[in-house]
Amino acid sequence: MRTKSNLDNARRNKNDEYYTYYDDVVAGLEPYKEYLKGKRVLCPCDTDESNFVKYLKELGCDVITYHKENGSEWFKPDNYDVCVTNPPFSKIKDFYNTYKDKPLIFVCTFNHLCYKDLFIDFIEHRLNVGKSFQSMYFNAQGEHKGVSLVMFVSNLDIVEKNPHLKLNNEIVNEYIDGTNILNVNKTKDIPYGYVSLIAVPISYICKHNADDFDIVGIVKHGKDHKYDICRPFVNGVEKYTRLVIRRNLRGE
Repeated sequence: MRTKSNLDNARRNKNDEYYTYYDDVVAGLEPYKEYLKGKRVLCPCDTDESNFVKYLKELGCDVITYHKENGSEWFKPDNYDVCVTNPPFSKIKDFYNTYKDKPLIFVCTFNHLCYKDLFIDFIEHRLNVGKSFQSMYFNAQGEHKGVSLVMFVSNLDIVEKNPHLKLNNEIVNEYIDGTNILNVNKTKDIPYGYVSLIAVPISYICKHNADDFDIVGIVKHGKDHKYDICRPFVNGVEKYTRLVIRRNLRGE
């Protein structure tokens, strides 16, 4: 079974030297395929055996590889066009801030996108979500490691548009404590025709269509940044992190 327990263990143990399967690399990079062709690509967390490197070379890319060891500095030459990799998840904040000033495509989870620097860039449209799917990883010993939904994310102007959501005709009368933010526990419970703020699970990201809704904030700690509205309490019980969305009425 593909669960997030292995990812949690990796985070605790800092043992997140996992490798992405070739088919997942191909699927995840599909939206960027034409952009990548012929580019000089930096893969700062990869060896020549990386499936990222193998596929990029098939696209005719000139690939610069570097395998970051624990404690080593990030490798960042000047002469590359775009950085593409699956970074160590325990170092993803540092990774992002190191490479975000140039074109960047990388793998992360929903939780990573909720980190302060990544979320601010995401909500202000400097970071876009591409393909998202349930992916399997393997480690250096060839052991399969299950990870929940992962995403390919980039700072390119290439957006993977999802189908319109099928919305619910009923409204669940449940709100984030002390606010008028409607809380729904599943994406399928988002009500049709509701135009006020709605708190949704962070997994909503993989179904987001900007033609339908705007992501306007997050309910996490209530203090991390200007988009962090409050803590996610419902009837006195703390929920997991929520995104806050609002119906897009620009096209109506």
